[in-house]
Amino acid sequence: KITKVEITKDSKTIEKGFNLELGNKITVITGENNSGKTNFINTISKNKDVQFNSGKLDNEKVKIFYLPSGNIFGDDDMKLLDKALVFRSLKDFLPKGPIFKLTDKEKGPIRTLGERVNKRLEQMCEGKSSVKIDIPKEDVGVAIDKLLDLFVGFVAIDHKLGSERKSFSELGQGIQRLVIITFLLEVAKDYKDHPEGLILIEEPEAYLHPGLKKQLNALIQELSNKYQVILTTHDPYFAYSNMEDIDNKIYSFYRTDRDHVTHLKDGVMFGI
Repeated sequence: KITKVEITKDSKTIEKGFNLELGNKITVITGENNSGKTNFINTISKNKDVQFNSGKLDNEKVKIFYLPSGNIFGDDDMKLLDKALVFRSLKDFLPKGPIFKLTDKEKGPIRTLGERVNKRLEQMCEGKSSVKIDIPKEDVGVAIDKLLDLFVGFVAIDHKLGSERKSFSELGQGIQRLVIITFLLEVAKDYKDHPEGLILIEEPEAYLHPGLKKQLNALIQELSNKYQVILTTHDPYFAYSNMEDIDNKIYSFYRTDRDHVTHLKDGVMFGI
């Protein structure tokens, strides 16, 4: 596990030497706007000018996936999926190899994974309009880091009045993020060996229907059994729901009189 993150070079409002002890599972960061939360996780996501303290690990072996609060695709068209920041980050995070565990020999690992993702999405929607990713008719022997390309070209939206197909980029950004985290969680179940990983989630509440907060937080908690998670939030639900677990830590960032970032902990929270 990564026990501490330390910034090794001045980064805007964050001074060299700024450090944070991480929870074994989830580290929650609250704070007002412009308190340095985004700057902090941006710096971490680049794995540059930062030192991860771990008994066995050096920086190069730390896998990082960053899910920002902004537009997942930016100006990228789905045809340019590889250029979308989130998908580049996810592909770098995933191992460059096949899925190892064959849970259903008749269907094959890709169809099995797709069905698991769709079942989870259906359960989370609880009778509302549900999202289903496309599942290839036949397994094609694709490496893990290419699987998302197969799944997110188009998705089916099931409504009470029927169904329709949309491109993934046409979905609301809250649903996009929900699908990506669900995909990551289900893929992680098929890893033989879990690489040391750090998942950065900026404002999970952004663009999300309020009724899905509980389900998304449950996904994040489950994901933290495989990887350490750092999330920033303005939402009391994501802060207070993760307070009681002794493997989690909660901090609030604020700006000092010198306009640099510092933090408080032990249940003192700002910006929620």
